[in-house]
Amino acid sequence: MAWTMQRDRFYYRSDDISPDELPTDREVKTTVVHRLRENPYTQDCRIKVSVTDGVVHLDGRVTTPEAKAVAADDAWSIPGVFDVSNSLEISRAA
Repeated sequence: MAWTMQRDRFYYRSDDISPDELPTDREVKTTVVHRLRENPYTQDCRIKVSVTDGVVHLDGRVTTPEAKAVAADDAWSIPGVFDVSNSLEISRAA
């Protein structure tokens, strides 16, 4: 069952998608990077994204605590994401 949050973004539980419909790690990474680039909170930040077995790893620097939270929210909103490791650092010189 999906529900809507943040301007028509859908959040999924892991059992909402059948295993044969799950996106690959590469597809998940591409979608996360695209979302971070289009989001005004994160578009100018230096964020490195990697995905391993459906777990998104966020590394790098952001300028505000809000940007850090938004980056994780964007990653969680992607179908096929089972966990998010948010290691982003907050600094003014992102």
